[in-house]
Amino acid sequence: MQLIVPTNWDDSLIKDLEGLKVKEVFGKLQSDCFGGGRPSISLPYLTKKAMIRHIKIIHEQGYKFNYLLNSACMGNVEFTRKGQKKMRKFVDFLAKSGTDSVTVAIPYLANWINRNYPNIKVRASVVANIDSIEKAKMWDNFGVDSIVLNIDNNRSFSFLRLMKKAVKCKIVLMVNSACLYNCPLSQYHYTLVSHGSQSIHKLKGFHIDYCLMFCSWYRLTDLSQIIRSGWIRPEDLEYYEGLGINNFKIVGRDLSREKIYSIVRAYSERNYQGNLLDILSPFAGWSSFDFKKFIRCLKYMLRPSKVNIFKLLKLRDLPKKNFIFINNEKLKGFIEGFQNRNCKQLDCSDCFYCNDIAKKVIDVDYDRLNQVKRMYKKILEEIESGSMFTFKKAI
Repeated sequence: MQLIVPTNWDDSLIKDLEGLKVKEVFGKLQSDCFGGGRPSISLPYLTKKAMIRHIKIIHEQGYKFNYLLNSACMGNVEFTRKGQKKMRKFVDFLAKSGTDSVTVAIPYLANWINRNYPNIKVRASVVANIDSIEKAKMWDNFGVDSIVLNIDNNRSFSFLRLMKKAVKCKIVLMVNSACLYNCPLSQYHYTLVSHGSQSIHKLKGFHIDYCLMFCSWYRLTDLSQIIRSGWIRPEDLEYYEGLGINNFKIVGRDLSREKIYSIVRAYSERNYQGNLLDILSPFAGWSSFDFKKFIRCLKYMLRPSKVNIFKLLKLRDLPKKNFIFINNEKLKGFIEGFQNRNCKQLDCSDCFYCNDIAKKVIDVDYDRLNQVKRMYKKILEEIESGSMFTFKKAI
């Protein structure tokens, strides 16, 4: 087993990881000309000089470093002289910084980097939505070192067996994401956050995460959605190793040092006792007040010319701690139910496996759930009606 883990650029975190089954550390600056899978507002600020120092510490611990260039959209600037100049300047910096590999979601970037920077390995991102053998083969032909599969495939064992035989590159599975199963907003969401972390975008990091709020509300209306998601328990990694898949990616570079360490330790030790949601994204991000995050919010969201900041303040009241509890130990044997079940060929409303499991393992504070659900619904209504963007009553 080899774990690919996030960094929040805290140098102490890397030293904490010693002794755990970590192969590689990945991260991204708050913004760059490419953009990526998290908006600037969710990431800590870091200078390039500090990044170089951090990469050095990563290498001293015996790990590789992967930088994320996993934007879903660059707004066509990649095909302009000015855009090319910025791209080359930044990847030149990555090469000099000691970056071992990069993760991309745009096929053109895979070919561009392989041609111009042959010493930097390329990985295909989960943002590329690789959910078929043909897509995987195409990326394999682009010369990528590895591919991160769409998490909706994580429990399709027959598909994973075929995938392992079909491609030469390594297969990576993302283990602790709780995104909705077959989420219809995913590609739109990837595009939104990509622009939300691009230094060249005219909005300069301003970002309202409509998709995250919608999905959060949707989960609360149907808690079985949490069970349907493609996460993998630390205890169940052996099922995938039996298929010959040994690379597992943990997400959470927006989390605290302590939280990242606890998640990596759980997967390294193949054991977690407690609330499963505490190691799954985005639930793991619910925490107490963080002053640094508050300052970042002011920097990127205090834009009276773009949004009604008084209505935006309602975001402060969204969850700060989990009020849903899933005893991880109760899920022992859960993965067995997917050994001979092909979810891609089933309608969830006809298959009640996840629904039945949800009833057995989920405990919830319903008063708090209903309160938060109303809060999300109100904010979504204000975004959809347009009243969030005006200081007058929307027509």
